[in-house]
Amino acid sequence: MARCRLHLYFPPGWELGEDTVVGADAVRALGEAVQASCGRVADTLAVLTSLGWSCRLARYEVLAEKDCDRSVAMLDFLRSGLDPVALALEAAEPAPVEQAAEVSAPPTGTRSRPRRP
Repeated sequence: MARCRLHLYFPPGWELGEDTVVGADAVRALGEAVQASCGRVADTLAVLTSLGWSCRLARYEVLAEKDCDRSVAMLDFLRSGLDPVALALEAAEPAPVEQAAEVSAPPTGTRSRPRRP
């Protein structure tokens, strides 16, 4: 499994400085920067999904994964002009799939109802 991260933006307080006086121009500039960043991510996302990567949204980034090893992922990146360092390309273990616990009847001779306190 290969994974990379497409950074969208930081929280506004980080970008503008929490607890500082802020003006309209600063907020407008932040909006333009966020728009440009999201546009770049959308372009990269289109390339990755066309190559079979699955993408999901995290808090301030998009996580892209593909069921392949890192070398195949690196070829995807190089052929598409993507920067594996900037996108934090890594080999990753797939998330464990939780399986439902098996439900079985209680052994004979035991209580079938929970004990009351």
